[in-house]
Amino acid sequence: MPSSIVDRGFRRGLSGFFVGGGAVFWGLRRMLADGKLRGLAVIPLILTTLVYSLLSGGIIFLTPHLLERFKPDDWMVYLWWLMVVVLVLGLLALAAILFTAIVELVGGPFYDKMAAYMLDEVGIAWTDPGFVKGAVPDLVRGLVLAIPAALCWGLSLIPVVGVPFWVLGLLLAWFGLGSGALNPSLLMTGHTGAQRVKWFSRYLWITLGTGAVISLAMFVPFLGLVAIPSAVVGASRLYAKTEDRTPL
Repeated sequence: MPSSIVDRGFRRGLSGFFVGGGAVFWGLRRMLADGKLRGLAVIPLILTTLVYSLLSGGIIFLTPHLLERFKPDDWMVYLWWLMVVVLVLGLLALAAILFTAIVELVGGPFYDKMAAYMLDEVGIAWTDPGFVKGAVPDLVRGLVLAIPAALCWGLSLIPVVGVPFWVLGLLLAWFGLGSGALNPSLLMTGHTGAQRVKWFSRYLWITLGTGAVISLAMFVPFLGLVAIPSAVVGASRLYAKTEDRTPL
């Protein structure tokens, strides 16, 4: 399935943001059209649906009780409502990071197979990293990114000056989601942790663009479960089209 977006490979600069986002949509079309990719996506989809439901239910149930407890009675209530919007958005993005970490732990082996399938199409050699080397570090990475993101969203509750912290927390969420999609193809082609960080930094806009689309998909129930494997497929295709002509 040719595409003028993904077949040109990774690109630097602001345009990479749209390349990363477009790769997710290309991955979705490719996954829907390919029986093998659909099959690899179904099992983690079913398993993580339960996790997604529990996280969403927890946020819906707990947030109103917490907010009502700290609601002011004076004119500060107007600032309180503004902070409610910021807090809800922040909690959703934080839940997306934690949820993605769990998804990678459950679906990691399946996503590795999806990445391998895309690499095989271009004839790029790969090795199976195994569960311990593959999925477990992804879980740790997701949790590590969640800590500063949570701190930023906590600081975002400060009126006015908290806005930059909210933006920083959102960028951390996008980076966590985007790097999770790009990681399988890099890991399976033998890139060390330092080399993978170098790729994420060199193509930061692509990483953020990929993560932004996944993050937005998380706002629609169960759509995030489809966006993650779609992002893996699209990012793997981007990497496969880049590897031979981009030196480390």
